[in-house]
Amino acid sequence: MQTATLTREAAGPATMPAERPPLPFTWEVTASLCAARTEADGSIQLLVADPNGRPHRMLVTLPGADPSPCPTQAALWARARAARARFVRTIVDPSFEGYTLLYGAARLTLALPSGAGGRWRHRPLVLDIDFVDE
Repeated sequence: MQTATLTREAAGPATMPAERPPLPFTWEVTASLCAARTEADGSIQLLVADPNGRPHRMLVTLPGADPSPCPTQAALWARARAARARFVRTIVDPSFEGYTLLYGAARLTLALPSGAGGRWRHRPLVLDIDFVDE
């Protein structure tokens, strides 16, 4: 059996890589708006459904004004907060007490932010929202 010895070379202080962080996975969907609720942190949870009548639903997030949980993607989070402001200005500022029922359809640009941890890990962020006339 052969063995190898690995040695660690003396290195200076840790440095951040010069390359850009990985871009998040993004996609666009057209969805029926079902309900929305404001969370304690100021984010809005938006429940959307398949507009073709199938029973598929998804919960997406419009983040509040809190600082970015992932500072390497600050522009992504700023874009998501702008989408939240547009939603509140155009549709409704939903209640904190319960879900506000919604009607209509929208085209959503969604992203799963890479590098975000905790509660943001599996929640798609709304980066853009365009309301569809029916």
